[in-house]
Amino acid sequence: MQDRISTERLTLRPIDPARDVDAFHALCADLETTRMVGSFPHPFCRFHAEARIFLMNAQAAVMPARTFAIDAGRGLIGTIGASLGADGWGVGYMMSPQGRGRGLMTEALSELLAWIDARPDAGPVSACVFTDNAASARVLEKAGFTRSPDVSRGWSMARLAYHPTWTYRRAHCAAPIVAAEAAFA
Repeated sequence: MQDRISTERLTLRPIDPARDVDAFHALCADLETTRMVGSFPHPFCRFHAEARIFLMNAQAAVMPARTFAIDAGRGLIGTIGASLGADGWGVGYMMSPQGRGRGLMTEALSELLAWIDARPDAGPVSACVFTDNAASARVLEKAGFTRSPDVSRGWSMARLAYHPTWTYRRAHCAAPIVAAEAAFA
């Protein structure tokens, strides 16, 4: 499994418990960030950050799931991840306030989708967003996802409430044929 994905501006890499815990804690302690992510409580203490990093790295070792640190050259500014379930892949992400509005999440999601599409277990991809998270919805739409017409309810640990959600789906995209494979086609 590929551990690092590099783009022009970003590196997607494993979250390093020693190097990233402070930045990950700051990201997850920001209420404006965690209220848009269902599974993160608020307040979010350093112990939560340490435990969550341990669990994400443990998952990557034993199942088709991976959470990457989004690094723009100065350390973790966000996270993006994917996990394989019965209905295909699910993706989720969050970006620090300093990284927002610069197209970084769109770039990171594009690379994560290429990573999924290159895997032998590639398949459809879905994501859920709270209906008040227009920025996340735009990222998914730019990546070729289509919004389901139905509105569901999702639990937000940071809000301590249910909130309406949209589900976005993207059909499986076959990985591009590399030159060596094309020679034998």
